[in-house]
Amino acid sequence: MSTPTIARFSANDGTELALYIYRPGHGRPAPVALSMTPYTATPDADSFIPALLSAGYVFVAMDVRGTGCSGGEFLGPLSPREIDDAVEVIDWLAEQEFCDGQVALVGPSYLGANQFLVAARQPQALRCIAPAVAPIDFYRDWTHRGGIPSHQNWAADTFLARPNQPSRSQGPALAFYNAAMLAVEDGPLFRERSPEEFIHDIRVPVFLIGGLHDFFRGATLRAFESVRTPKKLLMGPWGHGASAPQELIAWLDHWTGRAQLTGVSDSQMRWWILGREEWIDYDPDETSEVVSAPLPEEIVVCNGDPLIQPPASPTTDEDLAGGSGLHLWAERQRVVIDTPGHGVVRGCPVAELSLRVDGWADADLYIRLSVAEKDSPTRQLTEGRLRLSQRAIDTERSIFDERGRLKRVVLTHKDPSPVPFHTDFKVAIELLPTCFELAEGSQLVVGFDSTPVGGLMPNEGELRILPGSSVHLPFAVTLHSDAIKS
Repeated sequence: MSTPTIARFSANDGTELALYIYRPGHGRPAPVALSMTPYTATPDADSFIPALLSAGYVFVAMDVRGTGCSGGEFLGPLSPREIDDAVEVIDWLAEQEFCDGQVALVGPSYLGANQFLVAARQPQALRCIAPAVAPIDFYRDWTHRGGIPSHQNWAADTFLARPNQPSRSQGPALAFYNAAMLAVEDGPLFRERSPEEFIHDIRVPVFLIGGLHDFFRGATLRAFESVRTPKKLLMGPWGHGASAPQELIAWLDHWTGRAQLTGVSDSQMRWWILGREEWIDYDPDETSEVVSAPLPEEIVVCNGDPLIQPPASPTTDEDLAGGSGLHLWAERQRVVIDTPGHGVVRGCPVAELSLRVDGWADADLYIRLSVAEKDSPTRQLTEGRLRLSQRAIDTERSIFDERGRLKRVVLTHKDPSPVPFHTDFKVAIELLPTCFELAEGSQLVVGFDSTPVGGLMPNEGELRILPGSSVHLPFAVTLHSDAIKS
């Protein structure tokens, strides 16, 4: 990969931002693909960047304010000031001699989340964006999945463990992030940094790349459903290290006017089917039927129960990224549920559970869905989690089917409610999206764990999952007729 030119851009408040400019070999003005990172701009030669340069694009990496070689202080993840900077940089790049006046945004995770916020500001030179494995809700996807603190070490990993970060940002970054992690409920601090709040302001095409083993895949699917411009979803068999350079280049070529979409699927939705191990294209209007599988018995989870090791995950190393805890918890109870037959489960399973909790002031409940096939190891597919005091459902934003069953669960994360004492109550947990083929003879396995949060005698307490509890599966009996194999 070529050595970058380092440029200094002065923001409108005088802060200097560092840009690393990689030019293709042809030397002509070309569209710019821009990534904005807090992790210091040291692009990996094995990433999508060589593909961009080979395809004739200029690639620019930018250290966001207060990180790497950029000036100023880091004001917390996805701050409005950071987005202001990006809009100014896009305007400046469009006027440079190496640029043909067009800019696209690319990159994964944090580098994908800021793309939504920048695009919502509608910079004139921006042609399209391509966020991969990115969160869109700062509270629900990032800091408090299911109301449980997650990614707790992000600020320390980013500003203490990573070299070349300016010391002036360490204190402010850690202070802001600690305040966010300690927040009990959602609020303005999270809303102004959540792309979901601004997606309807986006006016450019959006290519969304998600992974079936990624902890942000729920955000990827919700973003696709919310975008109102030309869009494409690619949900593949990877974790947080997603990369699809061929599809990315085809997308950029199309929306910068360099070529039509050729050589890859032009479907709006393309999912990898686990178990069948091939791609299939779907129409966005093609929905799955909700099939309910009742839990066969009462399930008792005690803090002192022995742990059952989880099924093996093919992407554990990738899922460690960001400290999400995905796939890393063991199970204390496991049951087999009825399968709906041969077909494909595609989308977000939902568990509607009747509970009784004794001895705990609050508890974190974890649920995992796995598949056991004949002569094959049990394979974990998806999971969900909930802090029980955060169980209130936002009925206006959640989606119910014609029978009143939940197809999409959105929690309010407002006014946490104490766990009832010696009283039955109900909760709904949305599992992360998955896509897998249920073969003849396979079994679905549901695993549980629960840990107390407070209480006088946590080791003496227990959580009971009562009869009447079910898992709702988004299920299609037959596959789409136009399957496209990889």
